[in-house]
Amino acid sequence: MTDGRPAAEWREILPMAELGLALLAGGLWYTTGGAVWYRDTSIGLWPALLLLPLWPLQVLARRGQVRPSVADLWLLVFILTGCVSVWIAYDRSIALAKLGLLLGAAGLGTALSHQMTRRQLYIALAILLLGGVGLGLYSVMSSDWSVQQLKYPSLAALGAKVSGILPRVQGHRITPNVAGGMLAMLIPLAVPLVFIRAGAWTGWRMLARGTVVRVLACLGLLIMFLALVLTASRGAWIGAGGALIGWFVWSWLGRLAGTGPNAWTRRIIGFALLALAAIVAALLAGYSILLLDLPGAQSLANRLKLIEQGMALSRDYPYTGVGLGLFTLPFSVYTLWIHVGYIVYSHNVFVDLLAEQGGMALVALLMLWGYSVAQFVRWRQVASRGLGLVMEASIAALGSLIIHGLVDNVLYGSRGVLLFFVPTGILLAATARTRREFAARVAEEKGEASLAEIRVPRAATAWHWLAAFGLGLGLLLALTEGHPVAAWYANQGAIAQTRAELNLYDPERFAELEMDEVRRRADLGTAEASLLKALETPEHATAPRRLASIRLARGDYSDAYRIMHSSWAAGNRDDATRLLYGDALVANGQPAAAAEIIRGVPFALERLEGQAWSRYRQNQEWEELSYAYQAIAHLAGESEQALERINDARVKAGLAPLDVLP
Repeated sequence: MTDGRPAAEWREILPMAELGLALLAGGLWYTTGGAVWYRDTSIGLWPALLLLPLWPLQVLARRGQVRPSVADLWLLVFILTGCVSVWIAYDRSIALAKLGLLLGAAGLGTALSHQMTRRQLYIALAILLLGGVGLGLYSVMSSDWSVQQLKYPSLAALGAKVSGILPRVQGHRITPNVAGGMLAMLIPLAVPLVFIRAGAWTGWRMLARGTVVRVLACLGLLIMFLALVLTASRGAWIGAGGALIGWFVWSWLGRLAGTGPNAWTRRIIGFALLALAAIVAALLAGYSILLLDLPGAQSLANRLKLIEQGMALSRDYPYTGVGLGLFTLPFSVYTLWIHVGYIVYSHNVFVDLLAEQGGMALVALLMLWGYSVAQFVRWRQVASRGLGLVMEASIAALGSLIIHGLVDNVLYGSRGVLLFFVPTGILLAATARTRREFAARVAEEKGEASLAEIRVPRAATAWHWLAAFGLGLGLLLALTEGHPVAAWYANQGAIAQTRAELNLYDPERFAELEMDEVRRRADLGTAEASLLKALETPEHATAPRRLASIRLARGDYSDAYRIMHSSWAAGNRDDATRLLYGDALVANGQPAAAAEIIRGVPFALERLEGQAWSRYRQNQEWEELSYAYQAIAHLAGESEQALERINDARVKAGLAPLDVLP
């Protein structure tokens, strides 16, 4: 007995206390501006103290009969990769701000996975429903409909009418894409509350309460659906629509498969085949849109290009990532090779995760998801109707997150990352509850000796670790382009260069200290030593680009050409290599060849114009300046004005003027 109540009732409160602590910690990080662009107002990592009691409370709730699961291990690995990314980051204030959000996400996911009873699960779902309703209303009340009108005028008009009924909210404005992404993930989790059976409630009073819950859940779902539509976020629509359609197909297959010993297998195989067919159809549709230049082709091409460029950045830092929240400036400086920030993320969760945290983080995330889905496959067929709905809702929410994550980065690139592990947390709690209920039934029907039937077979455990090894090895070879040792040295050199250069460089004051000058001032000895070791394998593209950029900034044009020519001869043809090789060719008097190599690369012409001024004209390198102007003329088209400035530079260099562009 404790405080006059049974111990079991007292212990039942503890998982909800965990959830309360996790929500409080996450709320503190969110409301104080834990996003990277609000780092100046971030309160740091001290809310993590609120997460420390989660496991002790769980031990008390389960009377010491608890141990971390495989999912907890992979979540820990994920967080550890985030800590490494903070340690190597060139700006730790940004990285620490995002680490706080990741800790909040891990804490919330863990607290949700610790919910032990059905009541606790439904309360957790109700809290998420209330959060989704609040998010939807806040999004509508704070949206700028004049901006939205540029996208979908009719939706903007409807949104303006709806928001006119509600109070206007000033202050922090959640962008429509971010709000849409969070709503798309939360909507499936509200569905189980709509279908709570009346039979689950005893007595007229409880029956009435159940009816109220269902009605309120329906109302909440309607509000979230309306808010999702009004966000005009096509990616969120695709994510939510794909998840809900998939859920409907799963339910239809359940009826189609019927009953019997092989019904569950038929259902899973049927769903897997239909999912594969949907993926192939989506790929074919995308290819057709691009090939036939249908509406949306330009947007799709831009997204695919961003993914390609984001992967190029991740290959520079395959083992560690560039640092949490630090995608923007390294992406511009070392992938696009421009000197100002261009975009905050690649619009793909997986690419951005690779770029910021490295390959091991993606392996940990995929294994966490894979383990959770495997638990669903193992326990859904023996779950009760209510728990089965919760499990299916979690899978649908995870599906929405993944589908939307392929075309936008809401739940990793914004403060919405706090919801990143919500689906897996709910799913693991529901499967654990199902496992306990099944164990109780087995013990009652067949005796304690039969409980071994529900344990995970050793073969399944072995396959799990074999899958982790295979996934990690495949990803490592892909990210390192088949040269893991060279990539390791290149990763070290890239980190050292990034920290040395970007701690000096201010993109908002680039005219005061240009990047070439930064590279001349910065202590790059450590970076160069590692990059020279990686250069022994010229097939790996990172080291040649990084070293060539340093040589070009210092005026060692012949060595820059030697390095980039070897890289080009080794078969590297990515955009960044083309740009740096083009720079080396220009500086070494081959402007026509340079123009052909960089033609079609984003920002190629703008970069040459900038270099003509900052690298050559300001240093009075007139001959190189004339070559830069010749390359520009080859790209932009010959004109009288182009020839005039070429000859002006040639005269200052002591060279004869040209009559025509060579």
